[in-house]
Amino acid sequence: MTDRKTRNIALVPALPADALAVAEMSRDLIETGLGWSWSRQRVARAISDVETLVLTARHRGRVVGFGIMEFGEEKAHLSLLAVKPGYQREGIGTQVFGWLKESARV
Repeated sequence: MTDRKTRNIALVPALPADALAVAEMSRDLIETGLGWSWSRQRVARAISDVETLVLTARHRGRVVGFGIMEFGEEKAHLSLLAVKPGYQREGIGTQVFGWLKESARV
């Protein structure tokens, strides 16, 4: 059994091909019971938007977490942040948020 604390997690900006995986995680982990507002199309628009960063956390190439941050002139807004249940409590969400927060400072 792999020690989850030592998994190699890569933080990588999302690609258009990641839109469905991110949208499904949003639907299943964040928007449960609320309807599905972050559809594949909406996530794809966010990925292509120069004022938005969709960051993925990957393990062995698979998207296991993500964060979406919208950047304004003086403020940034964290729109979504999720980590798949089998990867939670490993610091992945903290890493994603830290990366996004540092991007906002730059």
